Amino acid sequence: MSVHPSRCLRAVACAAIVLGAAVPACAPASIFDPGENIGRFKVVGGHFRQHVNYLASYQTTGPDVQDECWTYHVHDKGAADFDLTFDKGEVSALKYDRGIVRFVSPLTFSGPVSRRFDETYDTSPGPKSYQDDCLPANYPKADTGGCGAKTLKSAASSLYLGVLGKGGVYRPNGEDAELSGVIFHDDPFEPCPSDSIYAIFPVGPAISAKSAKALDDAKIGTKVSLHGQGSASGPGPDGFNTPFTFEAGSQQATGEWSLTLVRVKAPKKP
Repeated sequence: MSVHPSRCLRAVACAAIVLGAAVPACAPASIFDPGENIGRFKVVGGHFRQHVNYLASYQTTGPDVQDECWTYHVHDKGAADFDLTFDKGEVSALKYDRGIVRFVSPLTFSGPVSRRFDETYDTSPGPKSYQDDCLPANYPKADTGGCGAKTLKSAASSLYLGVLGKGGVYRPNGEDAELSGVIFHDDPFEPCPSDSIYAIFPVGPAISAKSAKALDDAKIGTKVSLHGQGSASGPGPDGFNTPFTFEAGSQQATGEWSLTLVRVKAPKKP
């Protein structure tokens, strides 16, 4: 943490208020300065576990569509499971940027993962079905060639730490953190569709209390342990991203993560 002049000015202003001086109201001091280089940290432990099961139904036409021959009522069933361990020994610089702490060198992890997807559909006549130029109903089958179970080795993530204040709002004076972003930099299941956003993103909020402050206060050799867990179970449409008009659905999504970092010295310049 750098001692920025503006922080000193805020401290003086707050002291003046206590003494009865007429000065503007105090704003909470920022944990991080804009673009602050927080330091270099080594991964010494941690994991990412997430389990998702869902049912979703949607239709391919909506009330404003007047030129479809058929309406397809699609019913999807899917799941995703992650049981990953962060690779120990990986070193990355951490940098604060507009509400997030970014790993300059992406976190990597290893372990078993899976994604499953099944789809059925019903057909009903659309507004145009009475016309002679309509072809027989034929809903295109989803490409599921990438679905299944596999074991990953040092897969790169696009995860970062969101800096949170009270109410879970991203703000530079927040002391808490949550693991956020995209789970994988390159989707290992492509092509394999999913209607749940939690096949792609961590379940949240999964907040680690005081973790942003702990990272900011860390000295060389200081170990910082972050951890959180979250649940996003319940009916839709929240948590779903269907390709057409959502009709109904529910899912059970739970996630739990931990990450242990130790601050290390920056490499000597040649």
